[in-house]
Amino acid sequence: MPKTAELKVNTTSITGADSSGTDLTSDEEGPAKKRVKVDEEKKLKPQEVVHIQDPIADASEAEPFTDLYKRRFQWYYASYVQSIEKEKKEHRADVQDGKQFPQTVFEHKGNNIEGKYDYSGLTKRLHAIYKSLEEETSKWEEEGRAAMADGGTLTHSLKWEFDHIAADFKRVDLEKVDDNPYVWRLNIFGRPMTNLEGGLFRVKVTFSPRFPKEQPRVKLETSLFHYRVSPTGDLCYFPVKPGEVRSHIEAILKVFEDDSPSFDPRAFVNPEAAALLWGTPEERKIYNRRLRKSASESSE
Repeated sequence: MPKTAELKVNTTSITGADSSGTDLTSDEEGPAKKRVKVDEEKKLKPQEVVHIQDPIADASEAEPFTDLYKRRFQWYYASYVQSIEKEKKEHRADVQDGKQFPQTVFEHKGNNIEGKYDYSGLTKRLHAIYKSLEEETSKWEEEGRAAMADGGTLTHSLKWEFDHIAADFKRVDLEKVDDNPYVWRLNIFGRPMTNLEGGLFRVKVTFSPRFPKEQPRVKLETSLFHYRVSPTGDLCYFPVKPGEVRSHIEAILKVFEDDSPSFDPRAFVNPEAAALLWGTPEERKIYNRRLRKSASESSE
């Protein structure tokens, strides 16, 4: 049964009149006034509780957003961890584990948020979630191998897509990892006269047996200092047509071929790289130098 949230609704009127229009603020001892006195003596009737279903408490009811949550967590995981480390460093004395939350000027007894800092525990939870998602991706590979034996529609479709994309896209060398049609590796060569010139970038694309309901997970196996590549190697891209394999490959290639990226905060999965790229002209020069350096090292 889905989890529910409780919304408490006070049955006492908040206006100065009852449902009949009688003024309850008058000093005159009328029937309505006496009725309020009786309620006060009985400490008022208990508050009614209305149960409202939480639409995201049950993952099965959050589809298709559950997969989106997972992919974006992988993209921003390093950013979350870095934010915690930055806060702990800048406010070390104030955010020690176990220390009580300070009360703000807007809070008072009965209207405040009580709790204790536990950044260490939060960091462990983030690590555990990311590890779980990595294990889930590995499970997709195993499911893909099992699906090969069954010869289902998706298996045949991925094989067909692989053959045609490999023939059509001359700027990338495509291979199936362990001959598994659910796991592709793209060997992308940096374009001449760009910051990525001379680089060789290996990108692993893992398809779920439930594609397109679950979108591919893409990880760069080559180290690259790029604003769209997280420190853990997770590559951020946006296919035009999420239900088409070819659209995913085109969007991945665009990451490596876009010399004039547009400002899109969703794609800032490497905070340090993004800050340099969209910083001052001097900082952008530093970004370009580091990008060229990492591209050069990728082919060594």
